[in-house]
Amino acid sequence: MKQFIVQSICIIAGCLLIGLAHNHLGERIPLFAFEPRYVVVRQVQDPDAPAQPDILIDRETLQAALEREDILILDARDHSDYVDGHIAGAVSLPISDYDTHIERISAVYPPDIEVVVYCSSATCELADALAQRLFAEKIFSNIKIYRQGMADWSNAQCPIETGEANE
Repeated sequence: MKQFIVQSICIIAGCLLIGLAHNHLGERIPLFAFEPRYVVVRQVQDPDAPAQPDILIDRETLQAALEREDILILDARDHSDYVDGHIAGAVSLPISDYDTHIERISAVYPPDIEVVVYCSSATCELADALAQRLFAEKIFSNIKIYRQGMADWSNAQCPIETGEANE
């Protein structure tokens, strides 16, 4: 019985030391051997930063903004999905091809233009990933997410274009 107690204490102490070492070393020691393809951060705000407006936009607000024509709509889906059908006037910027296209897009549009990012539907996280990357790299300063995405847009019979865009 005494040996069992000593072994239990040694196991608990070992686990405690491993946990403390991991906390101290942080991300330098991965607990799992995989890297996520996309990292999605919904809305992180520095508590000392000025209040940010809501980053979500609904269909009605997006339709009104499209009438003003001072807006950039970015489609975060794969390019083949974009070609099959996209919000009229949208520009294809798949998160998977971000590095290939962002320099060209950022050279055409001013950094303070209103940007709306969308993908397939409310369950698609590509728009969140793209918006986070644009925000983190300070490419555009006024970024919104149309969370309902292409599914909502087409169900409401809003204007859709197919094929390549004239950029």
